Amino acid sequence: MAEPPPLPRSALLQLLGDMQDDLADYSVLAVLQERQHDGALRQDAALLEALAHRIVVLVDRLEARRSAREALIGQLLGEDEPACMDALLARMPATGSAPLQALWGRVGHAVSDCRSRNARNLQLMTDQQDLMRRVLVAEAQAVYAGV
Repeated sequence: MAEPPPLPRSALLQLLGDMQDDLADYSVLAVLQERQHDGALRQDAALLEALAHRIVVLVDRLEARRSAREALIGQLLGEDEPACMDALLARMPATGSAPLQALWGRVGHAVSDCRSRNARNLQLMTDQQDLMRRVLVAEAQAVYAGV
């Protein structure tokens, strides 16, 4: 079986650059998520609203790069293979794929860390909302108990 042709250098540089940008953005996202957690603990609605806007803008940028990366990988691999980084890395020689694979692993860890922070923040805010609902229901029952 013939070895597949080498991937264009410009495409590999684009992938590397995009992943480096992703790492930088995930680092910023992690900081914003920590601030979101602190704001939720303090129940600072103004801070939470401002952070939510910044987080949405950042996540939209990450999603746009992910989508572009998937399209580029699809062009590089063709229709016969799934348009995913693992398939691209499997096609490359080990020596050439090592830097890309290492960076891809770091991006994966950053994604996982941000997902964990997001789940933690969601749980905190959900618990706070549930507690507030229970307090308000109990107060309403006490107010209307004598009526």
